[in-house]
Amino acid sequence: MHLKFFIQGIDGIIPGGVSVKDYSTATKIEQSTAKKILDELMENGIGIKLDNLFNFDSSDKLKY
Repeated sequence: MHLKFFIQGIDGIIPGGVSVKDYSTATKIEQSTAKKILDELMENGIGIKLDNLFNFDSSDKLKY
């Protein structure tokens, strides 16, 4: 995956729960790509997934 998507994705790391659709809207990234980015973030210890929401802490942007 291109680094530009991860850089663009920083805007979507919002404290609290965010859906793939919300993340896609906030970052202006296609939903399928947004889902891949969110999954990659979770795999690297940035945020947690609860049900269908990806939850971020205010310090997660620093980890990114």
